[in-house]
Amino acid sequence: MKHITGYVLSLIVFSGTLQAEGWTVSIGAGWNGNLTESSMPWEDGGGVAGYFQLKKTYPLSDNLYVAYHYLHLSQINVGPPFNDKAESSVDHIGVAIEWKF
Repeated sequence: MKHITGYVLSLIVFSGTLQAEGWTVSIGAGWNGNLTESSMPWEDGGGVAGYFQLKKTYPLSDNLYVAYHYLHLSQINVGPPFNDKAESSVDHIGVAIEWKF
Protein backbone atom coordinates (compact mmCIF):
# COMPACT_ATOMS: atom_id res chain seq x y z
CA MET A 1 0.00 0.00 0.00
CA LYS A 2 2.48 2.57 -1.24
CA HIS A 3 1.82 6.23 -0.56
CA ILE A 4 -1.40 5.46 1.35
CA THR A 5 -1.16 8.72 3.31
CA GLY A 6 -1.16 10.78 0.10
CA TYR A 7 -4.12 8.84 -1.26
CA VAL A 8 -6.12 9.29 1.93
CA LEU A 9 -5.37 13.03 1.96
CA SER A 10 -6.39 13.35 -1.71
CA LEU A 11 -9.62 11.52 -0.93
CA ILE A 12 -10.41 13.99 1.85
CA VAL A 13 -9.44 17.05 -0.21
CA PHE A 14 -11.10 16.12 -3.52
CA SER A 15 -14.25 14.34 -2.36
CA GLY A 16 -17.61 16.07 -2.24
CA THR A 17 -21.26 15.26 -1.72
CA LEU A 18 -24.38 16.85 -3.20
CA GLN A 19 -27.92 16.05 -1.96
CA ALA A 20 -31.24 16.79 -3.67
CA GLU A 21 -34.65 15.34 -2.78
CA GLY A 22 -33.25 12.21 -1.17
CA TRP A 23 -30.67 11.51 -3.89
CA THR A 24 -27.00 11.66 -2.99
CA VAL A 25 -24.15 12.09 -5.47
CA SER A 26 -20.63 11.45 -4.17
CA ILE A 27 -17.47 12.20 -6.13
CA GLY A 28 -14.03 11.43 -4.79
CA ALA A 29 -10.40 10.64 -5.50
CA GLY A 30 -8.07 8.20 -3.82
CA TRP A 31 -6.48 4.81 -4.51
CA ASN A 32 -7.94 1.74 -6.23
CA GLY A 33 -6.12 -1.55 -5.83
CA ASN A 34 -6.15 -5.05 -4.44
CA LEU A 35 -5.77 -5.54 -0.71
CA THR A 36 -6.31 -9.32 -0.86
CA GLU A 37 -3.78 -10.25 -3.58
CA SER A 38 -6.46 -11.49 -5.96
CA SER A 39 -5.52 -13.48 -9.04
CA MET A 40 -6.42 -10.52 -11.27
CA PRO A 41 -4.64 -7.39 -9.99
CA TRP A 42 -6.22 -3.96 -10.42
CA GLU A 43 -4.48 -1.97 -13.19
CA ASP A 44 -4.44 1.68 -12.19
CA GLY A 45 -2.32 2.82 -15.15
CA GLY A 46 -0.38 5.07 -12.78
CA GLY A 47 -3.34 7.40 -12.42
CA VAL A 48 -5.51 8.96 -9.73
CA ALA A 49 -8.35 6.73 -8.58
CA GLY A 50 -11.84 8.04 -9.21
CA TYR A 51 -15.03 7.32 -7.26
CA PHE A 52 -18.60 8.16 -8.31
CA GLN A 53 -21.78 7.07 -6.52
CA LEU A 54 -25.44 7.90 -7.06
CA LYS A 55 -27.69 6.76 -4.19
CA LYS A 56 -31.33 7.04 -3.12
CA THR A 57 -32.33 6.07 0.43
CA TYR A 58 -35.73 5.34 1.92
CA PRO A 59 -36.35 5.18 5.68
CA LEU A 60 -37.64 1.92 7.15
CA SER A 61 -37.46 3.15 10.76
CA ASP A 62 -35.71 5.89 12.77
CA ASN A 63 -32.22 4.51 12.08
CA LEU A 64 -32.74 1.87 9.39
CA TYR A 65 -32.79 2.67 5.66
CA VAL A 66 -32.87 0.83 2.35
CA ALA A 67 -30.58 2.29 -0.32
CA TYR A 68 -30.55 1.83 -4.08
CA HIS A 69 -27.22 2.76 -5.60
CA TYR A 70 -24.90 2.93 -8.60
CA LEU A 71 -21.13 2.98 -8.00
CA HIS A 72 -18.30 3.45 -10.52
CA LEU A 73 -14.57 3.04 -9.74
CA SER A 74 -11.83 3.81 -12.25
CA GLN A 75 -8.90 6.17 -12.78
CA ILE A 76 -9.67 9.83 -13.47
CA ASN A 77 -6.76 10.58 -15.80
CA VAL A 78 -6.12 7.20 -17.48
CA GLY A 79 -7.59 5.90 -20.73
CA PRO A 80 -9.54 7.79 -23.39
CA PRO A 81 -9.80 10.73 -23.84
CA PHE A 82 -6.58 11.40 -21.87
CA ASN A 83 -4.29 8.60 -23.14
CA ASP A 84 -4.25 4.99 -24.32
CA LYS A 85 -3.12 3.38 -21.04
CA ALA A 86 -5.01 0.29 -19.90
CA GLU A 87 -7.06 0.70 -16.72
CA SER A 88 -9.34 -1.38 -14.58
CA SER A 89 -12.84 -0.19 -13.78
CA VAL A 90 -15.93 -1.55 -12.09
CA ASP A 91 -19.60 -0.57 -12.12
CA HIS A 92 -21.91 -1.77 -9.36
CA ILE A 93 -25.70 -1.45 -9.24
CA GLY A 94 -27.35 -2.73 -6.10
CA VAL A 95 -29.46 -2.49 -2.98
CA ALA A 96 -28.18 -2.08 0.58
CA ILE A 97 -29.45 -1.77 4.12
CA GLU A 98 -28.01 1.16 6.09
CA TRP A 99 -27.97 1.66 9.85
CA LYS A 100 -27.45 5.21 11.10
CA PHE A 101 -26.03 5.66 14.59
